[in-house]
Amino acid sequence: MQKFLKSLFTFNGRTGRVYYLVSFAFLLAIIFSLIYLIESLPKGVCQSIAGYFAGILMFWMWIATTAKRCHDFGWSGFAFLWFFFPMANGILFLVLLFRPGNKGPNEYGEPPK
Repeated sequence: MQKFLKSLFTFNGRTGRVYYLVSFAFLLAIIFSLIYLIESLPKGVCQSIAGYFAGILMFWMWIATTAKRCHDFGWSGFAFLWFFFPMANGILFLVLLFRPGNKGPNEYGEPPK
């Protein structure tokens, strides 16, 4: 579990399809849990600050996981920027979920296990 949590914050290496899907589901579960917890805080500044930091944390983990999945294809981690374009984001998400990565090692490391 510690290895999994640590991998959510790093940009090094590659990640496979199953790990990407599990990470995505884990992030969604965390997001919904945080929304529930933040809603229980006192209204106003406290909620705003907690929501701000939770959003930054979730965004960082999403970028790190997506960048490592892009590395699996031999792409730069900056390919995640396509998520900010309409239509391209849906296509990229499907590619990241269903396309197998490079079989052998590439410039980003060994294939994921």
